[in-house]
Amino acid sequence: MTAADPELGLVLNERLAAPIREWVAERVSRGRADGDVRADVDAAAIADQFIAMASYSALIGQPLSAERVEETVVRLLRGIAE
Repeated sequence: MTAADPELGLVLNERLAAPIREWVAERVSRGRADGDVRADVDAAAIADQFIAMASYSALIGQPLSAERVEETVVRLLRGIAE
């Protein structure tokens, strides 16, 4: 939600964040089923990390580099691995 316009915030969350949360939840579920991801991993929290990283980059006007994304993914995967 945005501080200035709650309705706009809800629309943005629905259109931008919800698909990311769904995508991450599906991948975490697959990882659990395959034994690659711990059972106690919170998929929503992992999705929020990606959303926060992208949002912050947009806020400060600095596009994410491929290296930054790769480093973040590697660190998150180490944290959730079985």
